[in-house]
Amino acid sequence: MIQVGIIGLGKIAFSYSTISEQLVTHAQVISADSDFQLTFGIDPNEATRRLFSEKFDVPTFATLEEAESKGSSDLYVISSPPITLSRNLEAVIHRKPSAILVEKPIAANLDEAQGYRNLENLT
Repeated sequence: MIQVGIIGLGKIAFSYSTISEQLVTHAQVISADSDFQLTFGIDPNEATRRLFSEKFDVPTFATLEEAESKGSSDLYVISSPPITLSRNLEAVIHRKPSAILVEKPIAANLDEAQGYRNLENLT
């Protein structure tokens, strides 16, 4: 079973699941597939974390460091806002997971996107 952690509990990762039982969010799809186990959610908003934890019966944390103190994941879904995406991606790459899914535009411009090439040297 593939252990999955979600970083950023916004609309596509979680919030739409509070208004629809259809499989429209990352958390819903992961939870519905027997090959995956949703292991935690990360978000700075305490109210969002509480709702996520209640709906999916998994622990939540304010930071990746907090979550990682409890264990790691095989797959990380990064759905945090663009302003924190780079920091989260770099932090996850250091953990050497099997896979990383990054949603959103990965960068604000071409120069920023090309800067991610250097991240491969972190592993």
